[in-house]
Formats: sequence, structure tokens, C-alpha cells
Amino acid sequence: MAKGSLLPENAVGGGAVPDGDYTIKDIMAAMFDYGGRIEEVPAIAVVYSNENGDFEQYYSAGKGAKLVKPPDGKRFEVMGKNSNAWSWLASMLNSGFPKASVDDDVTAFKGCRVTVVNQAQPKRPGIKDQAEGKTIPLVTKVLALPGKAAAKPSARPMAAGTARAASTSTTAPTASASTAADNGALDAAAIEAVQTALSTADNMTLSRVKLGTVVWLTAQKAKDTNAIAYKKLVTDPAWLTANADNGGWAVDGDNVAIVQ
Repeated sequence: MAKGSLLPENAVGGGAVPDGDYTIKDIMAAMFDYGGRIEEVPAIAVVYSNENGDFEQYYSAGKGAKLVKPPDGKRFEVMGKNSNAWSWLASMLNSGFPKASVDDDVTAFKGCRVTVVNQAQPKRPGIKDQAEGKTIPLVTKVLALPGKAAAKPSARPMAAGTARAASTSTTAPTASASTAADNGALDAAAIEAVQTALSTADNMTLSRVKLGTVVWLTAQKAKDTNAIAYKKLVTDPAWLTANADNGGWAVDGDNVAIVQ
């Protein structure tokens, strides 16, 4: 992974969020298939949070983009210059996020306070059937850097019908590798979610990244406010290994399979 790979000048060619002020509650580099509508593509997944709830937005990294292997949820091997991910990164830097703080880890933006405005998505060369009037939520101002206090923003009502909340609560539990098997009821629910996802997969096997996507989408459909927390757990190699015996699965590299 090259140093400085998240900087827009080092890119290669190739769920709506309402306008308002947000905290970047979570961010990761992940694969995404737009609810099964297309083949999986690398993307930056950003969870914006404010008084109206959490909103998860995926910014695709473009044709030819690749995550590093094994994926750690932080880095890209390469990112497309003419991509939504590149546009989002450029909007962060142009709005006040210090370039010196950006290298190859997207989680550097976690905790940042920003103003988001939906803007017209530019036409991109070589892409057929591009929809007219399509917009993309981009950052127009960095209100505060991670760990820094920001002035209290003015309340802005959520525009009806313009976004789908990722959850109705802003206090969903989070997890990390350091709490691999010590999350109580959250572990039990996540284990059940993994078992369900694997049981319906081909050969009862999924890649770790795909597993996270399936678990998150299923929890979203069920309006489970812990959807994001489940996703963080089930894509964590340490958590998967620690709970393998209880869950009845095996972890082989980046693949997870039901033990038969």
C-alpha cells in the first residue's frame, strides 16, 4: 500500500443524505453491491450522524479500484480518479480537513464534524446510461476535526423522502477487536446473524467482507438499530475466531464457512 494513496492527486483514472451538519460516526473501506443490484465494488462507507439519526452512504471507488488484501476496512490498493469516492475525499480536503492528516487510512476522518450538501453528480467519460439529475452528498465545510469541539450547529429539519436512516438511534453499541468475545447480548445477536447469512449462502460460505454486507443489509431491513455494530463485529477476524466454536463456523483466511 503506497503512502499517500488517499490523496486525490494520487488516484488513477479510470442512499441519499439530507443536507445538514453531521458527525462522521463511522467510516470504512468495504465492498458494496447496492442491495444486490450490481456486482460488488470497492467503496468508502460513511455513517453520518445527527439529531435526526444515522445515515449510511457508500461512495464507489470506481472501475479498477481494489481494496488491499487481506482487507482491513481501512485501505485501498488503488482508487479510481473519476469516482464518487475520489469526489468525496476531494470535498473533505477542499473544505478544511488538513492534507497532512491524510495518508492511506480512511478512518482518519472518523469523528469529524462536517456540513453536507447534495450536489449534482458530474458526467463521467466512458459510463453509459448515466441518470440525469442525480446528486451526491459531499462535504462543503469541516466544522471540527476528530477529537475537537465544534460550535453547536443550527437545527436543520430532515427533508422528507430524501434519505433512508441507517438506524433510528444514535447510541448503537460499537465493538472492536479488543472486545472480541465480550459484548454480551450483542455477541449473541451477531452470532445468530452470521449463522443465518451463512446458511443461505452458496456452499454455506462467505468472504468476511461479503458477510458483513449481508448481515448489515438484513439488520437494516429488520430496522435493527444495532445493524452497524453487527457489521463491525462480523468483519473483525478476531471476533470471528473467538466466536467460531459457539457459532459453529470456521474461519479460513478471509472466508467464513459453516462447519458441517
